Amino acid sequence: MSDPVLSPATHAAPATRFAGAGPEHCIAHRADGVYADPAVLGTTLLAAVDALLRGGSFFRGLNYPVLIKALYDSGPALPVGPGGEALVRLADDILPFDASRRGLYRSVKIRDGQAEYCFEPVFATAADGMGEQPTRLDVDEFVADMWQKGIRFGIDIAAVKQGIDHPNTGRIVVARRLEPEAGQDATVVEVSDDIHRSDAPRQLANGKLDLMSFQNRFPQVPAGACLLQKLPPRPGAPGFELSGIRIEPAAPNELDFAAYTGAGTRIERLAGGEYLVATRTGFLNVDPKTHQVSIDDKVISRDGVSARTTGNLQLSGDYEEFGEVQEKRVIEGNSITVHADVYGEVVSRGGSVRLCANLVGGSAHNKRGDIRVDGVTSNAVIAASAGSVTRRAPRTASSPAPACTSTWPSTARSSPTR
Repeated sequence: MSDPVLSPATHAAPATRFAGAGPEHCIAHRADGVYADPAVLGTTLLAAVDALLRGGSFFRGLNYPVLIKALYDSGPALPVGPGGEALVRLADDILPFDASRRGLYRSVKIRDGQAEYCFEPVFATAADGMGEQPTRLDVDEFVADMWQKGIRFGIDIAAVKQGIDHPNTGRIVVARRLEPEAGQDATVVEVSDDIHRSDAPRQLANGKLDLMSFQNRFPQVPAGACLLQKLPPRPGAPGFELSGIRIEPAAPNELDFAAYTGAGTRIERLAGGEYLVATRTGFLNVDPKTHQVSIDDKVISRDGVSARTTGNLQLSGDYEEFGEVQEKRVIEGNSITVHADVYGEVVSRGGSVRLCANLVGGSAHNKRGDIRVDGVTSNAVIAASAGSVTRRAPRTASSPAPACTSTWPSTARSSPTR
């Protein structure tokens, strides 16, 4: 019949109370367990634990996550006592680490921020001193032995227990370095629904949807509305080498919130932080290059008017467009200015219409104001019901100089012009 497997306690010396783990206020050995003073966690406790483990003792019933949190402030929050104070119960007891058992623990291989240990059957001297008997490793002793070997952070307790329970496992990773967690750069977020564009089809009064128009392509905001909020940078979390050396994360980037302020906006510090606030009622405009936000009396667009970008537009105010107006697209508003070619229809209820480029195959109408076309007109209709039409005169071979302007009647249909 084979000899029984020896437990770790078989060769352990009689339990003795530990009395010299460092400053008396740092580790308290009570009847119900071993506690650390929550007022001196970190470096002071680390020195006491190091003195204890290097002095030939180990923690019996160690709560490893609590130990790591108390030493390095890494991992889950510490338990809280009945009075709301942190409860730092490290272990059940402190026992001497028997020298004969210390020899059961093999060397560890460290590479690439990981520690590998080869689990295999172990044997200890029999109680009568004659021969050897099989025994098993102990997870609490394992932690103490790894500490002596310089591994003071990142032990995978579950992996260690698995290796101890299955001694033929072979080489496995028992500890890992913790990489630092990157912080978050300062960012700007929208805080008002008033500034959100809606490209959903516009709903008509009869309940039907106008698939050629968007619901709210150019938002209008009231004075005093908070438009943007600056979220300050959030520092990252440190990492740790297996030795317990702290690895600092990269510092997050700041941003210049003042760079977002344009005409009609200012930065205000309110209860929730820093906000970009509208100082007047108007249309929201954002410069795509500088991200500067301004509140203007008129809509300024740089995307052009098409089925993809804006759909047909029905605006209550002035409008300025830097992109093309595509065929069959309609702009309706007041005092409309278009800097690119117009192939669609421009309708103004008043003010002035200024087409700085060409009007080709489209039309321009103004019910109460003038129309000016600086470019070429071709197969187009121009109508000013209560105003004048000014169109650039075509060039001839005898007049290569910059074209002048000529005033046309209030209603005109242009012929193809080259």
